[in-house]
Amino acid sequence: MERYVEDLRKKLAQEKVQNENQEFVQRQLDSAKKSVVQRYLTPEARQRLANIRAARPAVADAVEAALMDASQTGMLKQQIGETELKQFLDQISQRPKFKIIK
Repeated sequence: MERYVEDLRKKLAQEKVQNENQEFVQRQLDSAKKSVVQRYLTPEARQRLANIRAARPAVADAVEAALMDASQTGMLKQQIGETELKQFLDQISQRPKFKIIK
């Protein structure tokens, strides 16, 4: 019985460390996203992204992920304004149109 309890304690300790590591990685990622958004988006574009986040968080996450990718590959050379962000959002949100034929 003591061995079982000791095994459970070890398992809980390992899970706690794993959770702490995941939280640390998530904080690092959030910090990197915030940095990229601050650096590459104008204040107006940041405000638009905040509005989008309030209405459609998944779209805002996709925009941030695309910004991260573009910054890591060196594609971003200057700040992105609200107009460019709108164009990018149009590209992201274009869905293929399906016609149902009966």
